[in-house]
Amino acid sequence: MLKSIEVVGIELLPGSRHGVDGPTALIQFSWQGEAPGPGQLQELGELLAKGLQFQERLDWKYSGNPNWRELPSTMPVRSFPGDFLTGPSDDPLSALLAAGLTALQWGSLLPVAAARVLGHEGQGIQLAVPYWLPQKLEAALQILLAVSKSTLLSTPAKEAAQVSTADALNTMEAALEGALGKEALELDGFYMAWQARKRGLPIVRMDFGVLEIGHGKGRRRFLGSLQGGDAVVAVQASNKLVIKRQMLRAGVPVPTYGVVADEQQALAAAQAMGWPVVLKPIDQSLSLGVTANIWRAADLLRAYRKARKVSQNPLLLERHALGHDHRLLVVDGQVVAAVGFPYVEVKGNGFQTLTELIELAKNSCSDGHTAANYRSDKESQRLIDEQGLALDDVVESGRVVQLRRLRNAPPLTGSIVDVLDTLHPDLERLAVRATAAMGMALAGLDVISPDVSQPPLASGAMLLELNPRPFLNTIRASPRFRDIDQRVFEATFPPGHNSMPIVLMDGSAGGDRLITELENDLRDKGQVLGCWTSQGAVRIGGEEMVWTVGEESREAPGQLVLGDGRVELALLNLTSASWLKDGHPCSNYSLGVLMEAEQLLEQGQLAEWLDTIKGPVLVVSGTAALLEVVSNQVGDRMVAVEGQEAALEAVKAGLRELAIQAPT
Repeated sequence: MLKSIEVVGIELLPGSRHGVDGPTALIQFSWQGEAPGPGQLQELGELLAKGLQFQERLDWKYSGNPNWRELPSTMPVRSFPGDFLTGPSDDPLSALLAAGLTALQWGSLLPVAAARVLGHEGQGIQLAVPYWLPQKLEAALQILLAVSKSTLLSTPAKEAAQVSTADALNTMEAALEGALGKEALELDGFYMAWQARKRGLPIVRMDFGVLEIGHGKGRRRFLGSLQGGDAVVAVQASNKLVIKRQMLRAGVPVPTYGVVADEQQALAAAQAMGWPVVLKPIDQSLSLGVTANIWRAADLLRAYRKARKVSQNPLLLERHALGHDHRLLVVDGQVVAAVGFPYVEVKGNGFQTLTELIELAKNSCSDGHTAANYRSDKESQRLIDEQGLALDDVVESGRVVQLRRLRNAPPLTGSIVDVLDTLHPDLERLAVRATAAMGMALAGLDVISPDVSQPPLASGAMLLELNPRPFLNTIRASPRFRDIDQRVFEATFPPGHNSMPIVLMDGSAGGDRLITELENDLRDKGQVLGCWTSQGAVRIGGEEMVWTVGEESREAPGQLVLGDGRVELALLNLTSASWLKDGHPCSNYSLGVLMEAEQLLEQGQLAEWLDTIKGPVLVVSGTAALLEVVSNQVGDRMVAVEGQEAALEAVKAGLRELAIQAPT
């Protein structure tokens, strides 16, 4: 049995190595003792798989659902360990370590793809593992070591390392939630990143949860489901009063409202429009400072003070509209999803207390999951307090008391209703018109209506909110709309979208000369080229750029070219010294050109270089030995040419053959 297992080396690269998608960590493990048996390896695999299942359901746990372990994953489901490896490995321990490190990060909403086993000789293991944040990789590594020791070490070694098989799962879950549960992407951003990964589109992590997907002119930035676009639209959409006025101009019904600046104005406006009312800040989102279903003056004053804690601007007072909440999602002028959120609520009869009404509703439920919606907890008590009630109060006849607010959080079991097929055409057209009035291609609309199958004028349906960054989790919870992220993503990157073409050369002087000739030839065709020479010179559209990169902002060579939003075609002549040190700026080159590849062959670097090329590989004036090596690895993707002029024509022909179009 194992006596020890430790990490003996780790190197974090800003770029990609060994075909790993994204920043790569090169990690070396060393172990002592006898190799673990099949039973131990099975136990380790099962434990890591349980840890992944735990992470996949954390959103349910945080929402307070008592049955969270039994509910479906809130994340895309991937099979462990196979889906977390770039290919099979003949060493089970190496495969589990590589897949485990990747899965632990993935389960923490860090969109890493798959790792690769580089080698396992004697008692050493070498891995290439994707990472998103260095500190999160370190946390995942510590958890992986602890879990491995608890299952693989001999009993004396376990005692010396102070680890135990019995509490391994509990220890791992606590560590996962504590060390990896923060600083991850929000769920919508994570889903957008996964859609990009599935299509082979590159992802660059920006600050504040922003993702940059794609390269050059075709790149787009996302914040959750929000795709970067018109700044004016974004500013307008952040102000609830602007939205109200725009909706009225477009003929979209909204609740009666008024703007209030102090408590007396709020009381007077509420008296004039009639109770109940809703008070909300104009400049906040995520329901911050919002109080709904206000029936009394004392409750309104309390709501006013609550709103003032998050905003000092004038507040919006609305007549509380009657009906059920619905979320409609509009993408490119079409309603693609519509769900309803029936309130967890009770209605007063004038003689029973709130506690009695809740118990009566709970006893009428047909199953335990639905009855759990009426449980008493902090969320229900807070909402009851907001409505100015106590559990022993007798509720007025006809008054509706909300017990649980379901939007903007993973909903409780049975709370989502798919209403897309029953949506009245007039209401659908209303949603599309409202989105167009704000100049948006994507919007989540909160609509309140007693019956969405009826025309809006007949049912009294009203638009409550319009959000350019809709939270898709509530929609995704409906089985029919589990793939809604794909529809949203494809509004920006439609099927068949081509990434910007990127040509990789071998870092030779001949490569620099070929770049100059391609620049001269393609510039006349109006394309903006981004070039990186073997000397590190950067030219965009023929103009040389002055650039500096400090160690704290270390990037893979060529990333400066790929990150420029003007570039339509990238030509990168990277030396082996540069990509061995910092990795490649991408793991999926469109075309490879070997001008003087003998040095790569002699130093044993050619195989890795070829592994990054997904399209044709041009070999210029290659020896018979070189051609044989390249052909054995890439097959019929190899194209052999003689001389610089032939190389120039072959590169242009290769781009045409791939039908690569500059992204727009």
